[in-house]
Amino acid sequence: MKDQPTIVVFDADERCVDQFNILRRDAEVLVSPSLQNALGTIQEKHPALVIADGSRDWGHAGRFVHALRTLPLERSFRILLIVDSCDALTHRSGLHAGADTTLCRPFTPEQLLKTVRCILDAASERQCHACGPIQGALRWMRRRMNGLRSGNQLVG
Repeated sequence: MKDQPTIVVFDADERCVDQFNILRRDAEVLVSPSLQNALGTIQEKHPALVIADGSRDWGHAGRFVHALRTLPLERSFRILLIVDSCDALTHRSGLHAGADTTLCRPFTPEQLLKTVRCILDAASERQCHACGPIQGALRWMRRRMNGLRSGNQLVG
């Protein structure tokens, strides 16, 4: 029997925690209401995925995502940032903070499950047909952003 991956959900609104229950089909889901609790859980459990719920306070979740990418933690996990705004600027800001992808509210439980499965499949090197082009675009965008941060001039 295959071990279930661990998913840590950070800063979820108590009214919305139930929406993450659908993920319990495929994974162990741990909800961490505070930054310290979440970081401790991540260091202890080594999750496959961290979900940062930025729908209540995008800035707080964005800082958390940025901290995850800059702290000396094992970086084998993916990060999904949940946001309220579906515009391109919010998506780019989430990627710039360090998220692997964003998911816009409102979403159905099935959309959440499909997104999480695609992220976990991509993390385990299996191809997910629904998100293959998205993953390629995200890799290209991340390389481009890293090049711009280091002062490189990119063409095209």
